[in-house]
Amino acid sequence: MPTRTFEPTEATYQRIRDHIREYELTDQQKAYPRIKKRIQDVRDLYLIWMDLCDEYRIAFQKIKIKRASRHTNLLLSSLGTGVENSFFEVSKARIPTEVYFIVQDFYKTFGYENRFVIASGEGFELDTVSGEVEKELKGSERPLNLGANAGKLRKLIKKKDYTKIYYENITYDSPLTWPLLLHEVFHDVHEREGVSRALNLPSNPEWIREVVVDLYAAIFFGPAYALSLALYHERYPGGGGISHPPEAARLAGLLSLLEDLAKKKNGFARPVQNVIQKAHRFVNDIWTPYRHEKPEIQKQVREFYQKHRQAAIDFHHRKRQDTFEELITKSKANVGRDFERIQTYTRLGIPVAVEPRILFNGLVVTDSDPEFEYVAESIKKWFLSNVWNSIPPKGTVQ
Repeated sequence: MPTRTFEPTEATYQRIRDHIREYELTDQQKAYPRIKKRIQDVRDLYLIWMDLCDEYRIAFQKIKIKRASRHTNLLLSSLGTGVENSFFEVSKARIPTEVYFIVQDFYKTFGYENRFVIASGEGFELDTVSGEVEKELKGSERPLNLGANAGKLRKLIKKKDYTKIYYENITYDSPLTWPLLLHEVFHDVHEREGVSRALNLPSNPEWIREVVVDLYAAIFFGPAYALSLALYHERYPGGGGISHPPEAARLAGLLSLLEDLAKKKNGFARPVQNVIQKAHRFVNDIWTPYRHEKPEIQKQVREFYQKHRQAAIDFHHRKRQDTFEELITKSKANVGRDFERIQTYTRLGIPVAVEPRILFNGLVVTDSDPEFEYVAESIKKWFLSNVWNSIPPKGTVQ
C-alpha cells in the first residue's frame, strides 16, 4: 500500500494560490478603479484563507503518525478547493460590472458605505468572506496542535472582511430580477439598524424577517420590486420553509401594496399608471395558481403589511428618502416624462441616464426582459452623469 504524505496537498495549495493570484480580471472589471480594488481586496482575503488552510496542513503534518490518512487528505483538499471556488464566484461573476453601481447606491441611500462584492450563486442571498471561513472550519476536524498563527489569520480575515451579495447565477442576463439585490442590501441595513427589535417582532416564525425586508424594499422601490420577486417565483416555483414564507404569501403581501397604489392611480401620470397596472397584472397572474395555498399565512402577511406599513414609511423619512409613492406624487410630471423616455429609448436601443428606481420601474412595461447589455449601459450612463455633475465647475472655490 503506498504511503500517503502531505506533499501532494502542499503542491495543490500552491497551485490554488497561483490560480487566485494570477487570475486576470476582465477589461470591464479593470475599467472601474473602485470595483477593481474591491475584487483585488477579496483576492487578498482568499490568499490569507489559503495561508490558514496551510496552517491546518502543517499542524496535521506534525502529528506523530507522520502519514496523511485518506480522510485527512480529503479534508485538506476540500478546504483548498472551497477557497478557489469562492474566489471565482466573485471574479467570474457574469452579471454586468455596472450592477455594482446600483448596489453601491442602495447602501449610500441609507447612509452606509459597505465593503461588498457581487457573487454568482444558487440564489439571492447574503454572506461574508469571514462567514464562509467559519462555516468551512466548523465542519472540519481541528488538529490539536494548531498553532497561534491560525488564530491571527482568522482575525485578519475578520478585520478586512467583505460582504458577498449573491445573485442567482442564471439571472445574470435578466435585468428585471436585479432589484432583488436590493432585498439583500435591506437585510444588511436592517440588521445594522435593528429594525426587527424596533418593531418588536417575535423570533418565530423565522420567515417574518423576509416579510419585513419585502415590505421595506417594496415601499422604497415600488412596483418593479414586486414584479422582480414574482418573475423569480415564476421561474422557480415553490419556496417556503423555516426561513422563507410560501411564495403565495410573499406575493399576497406585495399585491396589497400594488392594490393600494392602483386605487390612487388617478393622482399619477398616465405612464406611471401603466407601470402600476402592468406590475399588478403580472404579480396577480403568478399568485393566482397558488391563491389557496396556506391561506392562514397569506392572511398573516397581509395583516403584517397593514400593521407595519407606516413604520416602513417612517424609516425612509428618517433616512431622508421619499417612498416610491411620494416620488411619483411629488414629481408627477417629471416622472411621467422619464417613464415615457425610458420606453421610447428602450425601443430604439438608446441607453438612458435615470436613477435606478425610475429606470427599473420604467422597464416594467416592456414586453419581456430587456437586453441586459442595454440596461448595463443605462446604469453606466446614469453613474457617469452623477460623477460628472459632482465635479465643481472650473474656478469654483471649495
